[in-house]
Amino acid sequence: MPAHESEIRRAQEEGVKIEYLVAPVRIVSQRGRVSGLDMIRMRQGAVDESGRRKPEPVKGSEFFRPADTVIIGIGQQPSLGEMGLGKELITGRSGTINVDARLSASQAGVFAAGDAVTGPDTVIGSMSQGRRAAARAVEYLTGTSPLWGALPDESSGAGEHLEIPEDTPRRSRPEMSRRHAKLRSRDFKEVELGLTKEQTVAEALRCLHCSSCCECRVCESVCNDIGAINHFKSKELLTVSSPAVIVADDEEIAHLELADEERVYRVGDFRSSTDLVNILIAGSASAGQAMAECSSLRTNGVPCQPVLIASEEEVRFGVFTCTCNGTLATPAALESIRDMAGRMPGVMHSELVFSACHPQGADQIAAAVREHRLGRVILASCVCCPLEFQCISCNDQRNRARIHLFDRLGLDRCRFETINIRDHLGSLNLSEEMLIERMRDFLREAFIRARVMGPLRQSTTKIGNRILILGGSEVGLSSALNLNMQGFKVRLVHRCSLPDDPEVPKEIRERPVNRVAGTSIMHVEEALIEGIKGHLGDFTVAVRENGVRKNFHADIVCLADLNVLALAIPVGMFGLKKFYRYNFKFFHSPQIGVYRVMPRTLKRVTAFQAGAALAAHVATTAAEAFLKDHELSPKVDRKRCRGCGRCVEICPFDAVTLVANERGFYTAEVLRYNCVGCGGCVGRCPVTAMDMPYFTNRLLEEIVAGALVGEL
Repeated sequence: MPAHESEIRRAQEEGVKIEYLVAPVRIVSQRGRVSGLDMIRMRQGAVDESGRRKPEPVKGSEFFRPADTVIIGIGQQPSLGEMGLGKELITGRSGTINVDARLSASQAGVFAAGDAVTGPDTVIGSMSQGRRAAARAVEYLTGTSPLWGALPDESSGAGEHLEIPEDTPRRSRPEMSRRHAKLRSRDFKEVELGLTKEQTVAEALRCLHCSSCCECRVCESVCNDIGAINHFKSKELLTVSSPAVIVADDEEIAHLELADEERVYRVGDFRSSTDLVNILIAGSASAGQAMAECSSLRTNGVPCQPVLIASEEEVRFGVFTCTCNGTLATPAALESIRDMAGRMPGVMHSELVFSACHPQGADQIAAAVREHRLGRVILASCVCCPLEFQCISCNDQRNRARIHLFDRLGLDRCRFETINIRDHLGSLNLSEEMLIERMRDFLREAFIRARVMGPLRQSTTKIGNRILILGGSEVGLSSALNLNMQGFKVRLVHRCSLPDDPEVPKEIRERPVNRVAGTSIMHVEEALIEGIKGHLGDFTVAVRENGVRKNFHADIVCLADLNVLALAIPVGMFGLKKFYRYNFKFFHSPQIGVYRVMPRTLKRVTAFQAGAALAAHVATTAAEAFLKDHELSPKVDRKRCRGCGRCVEICPFDAVTLVANERGFYTAEVLRYNCVGCGGCVGRCPVTAMDMPYFTNRLLEEIVAGALVGEL
């Protein structure tokens, strides 16, 4: 009988004597009690079909071994008699149950699996067969086969086993402590005493992490509230019709040869390295080419209307606290926070949300806002602000929450005050009392902000489809052709000069004029560009063509030659906040609606690819049809403004001007289509006549007042 060496050794420690190559002949009894065994010695004979040497009895070697107890341990079989099934079920020679391919036994309604069918087998094999038998039982009772009943041929885990490095040190398994042999031979108590804490940690550290997913399904239980993980979900075949396809990663496409088909654009074709900027520009180049194929799908944009905010007397507050999948605090602490928020003045509804960045969590918030007619909402989660632009602190979770709440569900950003408790509370090892106390402080500040909320946006600026490209380089030609294919009206000036340098550079003058074919491309061979005025959606470019002064009108202007880059606002005139308007996109100049291609871009991609990428960004802006005012675009208090002009002086974006008023002097006016919301003018105003939404002067006054009276 096979046995592990350790089992043999421990049995001998307890005084067990092992007889090798011996077989029992019969059990001998006297007066109805066992008295011993008749035995015969064996020798190893010839090798049989299984590869083992078949034991043969030694003639004349019989002997008697006295015993008062005999334990038979030579095999296993189901105890069907105890279940009342011994006579009804057909069994095999070894006593296991005979079943068909569907694991159905000989009696209707009886299914069998595992060791009762196969005999001793692995745990995994028995579990697999048990699941299939359970599925057949469900089908027998309901008439419908469950989805989890079909087992795939391959593992549904993530990937193959990982390769174990050859230099991985070998660590022995910790030896478990056992009771002394003399003690354990006297009773039936547990022999092994278990591992110590240190041994358990050491054993866990031996794991080589060679498998990507072992399908333990712990992740399913952790994600039970959301239900985003389902190990039993079967594969689905989706069919999507599109004029073009972008392959962002060659490893994500099963049949790479399909990537060479017509109208399939691979980002890898435009990428020279794995540098992040290269990848982003390469993605834009692919998008530009794909968008040219998809012009028929373009729809007209719809302007958003400013939101009316209820007065403070009409406000109904709601507070939602995200538990961050139950990881932010204990259930008791979270319930205390919910109760505390619900008892604050003006709060009509207080609720815990399992995950605000998940669609279900956002739906839960939106439903409560509409059901309880909430005019102000305080969201305590990982979201820092409700604004539309992204800063360097934004991450996927914060963006997802805002996308679901404001873009998908249509809730008003200006009604939301957000508190980032994930960073300020979740990352600290605080006691429940300290966590609740800090949350109380956050809620006090949030209520002050929420009381003085106002509209974040005043109006919109219409954008047409007129594109002016200055420069007939390969960048300009590529962009012009691409935009023409997308349905835009393009005017392309091939050779440009500036007033400070009226001579066209030699390399540009010697460059041939390539009149690319396009139904909506107007070619201008040469012009002196005197200046650009206006804004996105209404630019006027003053030029001299053949000595004649003209004005070219355009919605968007592109600078495609190096010698015309000076027409854009100089880079050194502004700081990081310039990016807030366009979310770190490439090809933008500081002036909204004026695009450019910098020399450093041409070191990353070819000129043709840069032109396609430029077209993608231009088309994306124009396709929106309306430019929304920046959410932080300031307002002017005409009664306070004294027309000193300091706000005009400090703004590098031509977003503030002075206009005559009815009192005989000047008042500042914000040109919202140029404003990037940097707040420089607000800080420069000596009489606080400039005010910025979301960071209002009144808010600062309320915070100071709250601090003075001890509310903060």
